[in-house]
Amino acid sequence: MAAISGVTFSEAFLAQKRAKPAEVTRWAVTKLVQVMREFIRRKKVETLLRAESMTVMIDDKESHRVILYHSNLSHEPYGKGLLRAFRPGAKEVVSYEEDYSMRMAKSVEESLLFLSTPVHGECNPHVYEHLRQITRFYTSDGLPAALKCGELLTQMLPNLTLVHRDTAHAVRLGGISVHSLLVK
Repeated sequence: MAAISGVTFSEAFLAQKRAKPAEVTRWAVTKLVQVMREFIRRKKVETLLRAESMTVMIDDKESHRVILYHSNLSHEPYGKGLLRAFRPGAKEVVSYEEDYSMRMAKSVEESLLFLSTPVHGECNPHVYEHLRQITRFYTSDGLPAALKCGELLTQMLPNLTLVHRDTAHAVRLGGISVHSLLVK
């Protein structure tokens, strides 16, 4: 009946009498966000397991750190996108002792672990190792700490071969894939 009258299934579903917005619990919203996160994570993992190479791009600002990725499958959905976003919290005295570049490099490693771990699950070592193996390029702005982070990542990621300085933000903000420039 809904299709005949030109009303889509979604519109018909939304028109049903549902719980009032005041009755939606925080728990329900949390569960919804977890389901959406897991769905997107699985789609990214499915795509990246077929990928042969990946570029990691880091944009570090005072208030946040964004880690993006482009794979050789960037023309497909989930072949490029957000790997993880960080919002640094209050710094403890201990965190000042650690090298800032090392913290940046660890955040890239944590992002790969995050992508390899389902919600309420354990890290899938096969996925994590594959992501480490296909990460071949790193690009960041011209900050010395970000460039040093790239050098540190060459020790953490076995096939990382290119550390690129993107002072004009052309690669990271323009959506240009290093793969389109280097991998044919």
